[in-house]
Amino acid sequence: MEYIYTDYYRKYGRGRPKLIHRFFPWLIDPQIRHFILIRKWKKSNNNLYKFWLKIRMKLLKRTSLIDIPPQTRIGEGLYMYHTGSVIVNSHAKIGRNVTLSPGITIGKTINKVTGEDEHPTIGNRVWIVSAIEYGLEPMLLS
Repeated sequence: MEYIYTDYYRKYGRGRPKLIHRFFPWLIDPQIRHFILIRKWKKSNNNLYKFWLKIRMKLLKRTSLIDIPPQTRIGEGLYMYHTGSVIVNSHAKIGRNVTLSPGITIGKTINKVTGEDEHPTIGNRVWIVSAIEYGLEPMLLS
């Protein structure tokens, strides 16, 4: 399976897009399209193509509500069940087969002792959820 389509595989169970998705790519969920564009951006060495992909990501951000910079290190199989606001810091590291819930922010913190920025590292096979009916704080399930 090609690295670019690992997120597609988690949603649709196929390593390559279905025939209908090849002819009509806008039928793919916006979150998955966004993840595919991020992976294409990382794989490319052509600056003009990267610029074009960044424009497409900005336009897609309106429908996918995802703000994940392409510089973010993301493992294979990133997945979102529903459309919703997700913001991720560009220095965060996300492991393989991570599931994100709408309404989360993965940012940074400042170490009170050293005063330096600390960026999160999320391991493999983790679900990150927020807005639990009985909880006020976001939860991390693994």
